[in-house]
Amino acid sequence: MKFRLFQIVVAMTISLGWGECVWGPSSYAISTNPTMQQSTNQQINLIFSMVCPESTNSYSKFLGAVVSWGDGSSDTQYDFAKKEFDYKACVASGNVACFSNPASASNLQYENPTRSLSLYHTYSDISSHTITVTPWLFASGTSGTTYSWDRSHSANVTVIAPPIGYCGIPNGYAVFGINQLTMNDWTKCSETISGSNLCRTGSTVAASYGVAAKVDQVDAPSVILRNNSIIVSGVWANIVSPQLGATYTKKGAYVATSRIIKKNIVSNTSMLSKTVESGNSTTLYPGKYNNITVRDKGTISLSGSGQYFMNDMSFDYGSILKIAPGSTAIEVYTNSLTFRGTVVNSNPELFLVGVLGTGTSFVETGFIGSIWVPDGSLVLGQSSSHVYSGSYYANEVTIHQTSTVKYVQFISNRGCN
Repeated sequence: MKFRLFQIVVAMTISLGWGECVWGPSSYAISTNPTMQQSTNQQINLIFSMVCPESTNSYSKFLGAVVSWGDGSSDTQYDFAKKEFDYKACVASGNVACFSNPASASNLQYENPTRSLSLYHTYSDISSHTITVTPWLFASGTSGTTYSWDRSHSANVTVIAPPIGYCGIPNGYAVFGINQLTMNDWTKCSETISGSNLCRTGSTVAASYGVAAKVDQVDAPSVILRNNSIIVSGVWANIVSPQLGATYTKKGAYVATSRIIKKNIVSNTSMLSKTVESGNSTTLYPGKYNNITVRDKGTISLSGSGQYFMNDMSFDYGSILKIAPGSTAIEVYTNSLTFRGTVVNSNPELFLVGVLGTGTSFVETGFIGSIWVPDGSLVLGQSSSHVYSGSYYANEVTIHQTSTVKYVQFISNRGCN
């Protein structure tokens, strides 16, 4: 099985420093170095700066920082160059301890108010981590002279692990329920339907097809066929339990294959939530969000190709999810999903929603795009006929009465078999 690899994504929350100092405008200039080559031993380059402007009655100077990496390790980085922090009494020795001498305060040499430091760290795992940067500051002013680790004004940096290491929905499958697939009465998934490819369905445990349901192919250890259900191309199963009028041909025994797909939960620390009220619209760009809620007659537009990460994604009846024309692959990852809206301008080959939580995702209206829920359940359809164009994979999949699936493979599966 192949896995897709992502670069580490890093974000900085700017926080005030002690006294006159503040985190500099480049304090969040954090990059990966090198680009991730494998799922472990990920190296990041953390760059941070402090701006300490001169005041008429006080000085605050950034001397260094202690960095807690969030994996039980830490590093202390002193700025031994100290050009803008030098005391005449300390120039020769470069000894931070001598800054405790209050008599030296009047000898502070002021030059550049901004100082940056750079550290590297390698993570052995693929988890998300919160890094804490605690500045070491010297302050001289009307209240005296002090130097300290300023823990009350630490800045947090979140390192987001590769959000998905996945091969996607297995090639050739329109619908796959790892532990259970249930297609209720009068559901359809067949290449005889305009716009659909050969519809292969399956489960590693059990699959059930309702009254007059119709699919092209079934792969599962145990298969139940309700009255008048039709399997067009054949069934590969150990046990087939047909009811009156069920039509099928048993082609062979079920062949067990591994369907385990590796992933990491997305961290959503300090991200912005958005609620789009009725009649309003907003555009999202690739990146991280917290909770996205769209009310009746509200519209969310995805600006184009890339990856979008969310904590919760909820669309009410009458809402619209609009895809920018000309987009290539768009991937949306969320911890939970409720969709009762309409997808506009989507190409089912180019749109995937991955749900990373363990709960049940409800897609009650039609959908254009693939949905991937490896640890949770997926329910398609509700009270009336709807069409789902894409491919659908979950721990448990239920497709409600009269729903139709048109199988279109997501373009970025990258050889998942």
